[in-house]
Amino acid sequence: MIVSLPELVVAAALLTLMAGLGLGQHAHHLARLQVEVAARRLAVGLERGREASERMGEPCALELGPWGWRGAAAMGAVACDGADTALDEGLSRGEVVLAHTFPGPVRFSVHGLAIDGGTAVVGAPGTDLVRCLVMSQPLGVVRLGHFRGAITPSPKASDCLPDPA
Repeated sequence: MIVSLPELVVAAALLTLMAGLGLGQHAHHLARLQVEVAARRLAVGLERGREASERMGEPCALELGPWGWRGAAAMGAVACDGADTALDEGLSRGEVVLAHTFPGPVRFSVHGLAIDGGTAVVGAPGTDLVRCLVMSQPLGVVRLGHFRGAITPSPKASDCLPDPA
């Protein structure tokens, strides 16, 4: 079979277009995965803070920043040892967007109870998925959900809709 130059150019263009569509879908799925991982890592960091306070036998504290959770000394609490938790878990393709209302350091009692509470929201470029985490006071009950609306500097817990059971 003999292929002419115009047929070859059209075939190459179609293959390029199909490959581009496939890569676009891959990027979208990767961005969604980043958001899911970051939301779960937020919860894991809090659990590590609880465990650290019990293991250390004294109140400890964590600080939340764009990197994730890390130990930080606070009023009457030392830094939670071994509780540092990055948000990206090595999946970093782009920046995960984080907004939260947690106080500077989040403190845990000697028994692992959260003294502080707050709401955190994560999203990523390339997806409209926005996940949220709410930790309520006084026991520090944590729930994950889908965030309704745009990410703002002070997200509201009422905009964090619980995940279906």
